[in-house]
Amino acid sequence: NEPFFKAHPEKHLYITNNERLFRGGYEDLKLFNGCCGITLDLMKRISKGILVKDFDAPYFRQYIWNHPETEHGKTWQSYGETRPLFQYQWSIGYAHEASNDNYPFIDAEDYDNWSKKNITFFYRSPTAGASMYNSTQYRHALLAEGEADKLIHPPSAIGQTVRHEHWLREFSGSKYCIVIRGDNPSSRSLYAAIRMGCLPVIVSHALPYYQPIFRSLVNYDDFSISIDEGAFLSKPAESLNSAIQSLSESDLRLKVRGLSLLQRLLVLDHPKSLFVSAFVHETVVRQLD
Repeated sequence: NEPFFKAHPEKHLYITNNERLFRGGYEDLKLFNGCCGITLDLMKRISKGILVKDFDAPYFRQYIWNHPETEHGKTWQSYGETRPLFQYQWSIGYAHEASNDNYPFIDAEDYDNWSKKNITFFYRSPTAGASMYNSTQYRHALLAEGEADKLIHPPSAIGQTVRHEHWLREFSGSKYCIVIRGDNPSSRSLYAAIRMGCLPVIVSHALPYYQPIFRSLVNYDDFSISIDEGAFLSKPAESLNSAIQSLSESDLRLKVRGLSLLQRLLVLDHPKSLFVSAFVHETVVRQLD
């Protein structure tokens, strides 16, 4: 109700990781899943503001609409059924995981130190339970008997979940961390990999559209390696080997440098943090987009 808000609603910022909040379209009461004291009337008044959330709903919706006949477009169709509520929106992903001090921060600035890590590939996953959107088959593909033995440049840490201390030691000592989609196109392991200076190897077509990270500043190709979902499902180890072997040392140096920059953007306890500048920049760009 303040005059400044009424004059400039687009300058107000809302940050949430609440999946139920701000979903649906307010033109239909049945689609507005309000909670936490957000009424339909209030939603209408604040919808011209800027929402920062764990995924970029408008950007992802556009991706689904542009890929209606593809398998990965069909997989996430339910995310595109309702209109995003806010006029401006961008994603900060699971950035809090990149600042989780239960994980050691390992600066990726020095390529030579990265190249001396003693484990090539890292991937640990429980075999029990199932993930939504048919992702369990991807999460278990590399765990099949004999697959890990086909990986180049041993040793690699591939298998089921281990004790946390063991997991942490392997994760932080690995060059390439495999990130496979789960109940949505992302995985929190991506942000742990960023924090620990491990180059992400991503098996998720939709991730760059679901959770773009400061998308006016950074592309996923700048700091990660992408694996085709179909190729990975068919021949997990071979697809990983091929992706790594196709990169020259200069390619890898660029990706490690990109990872180092991303750490400065996301890791809040980074000694050279750029988080505030990047956050403000992305917010302003969304207003101008």
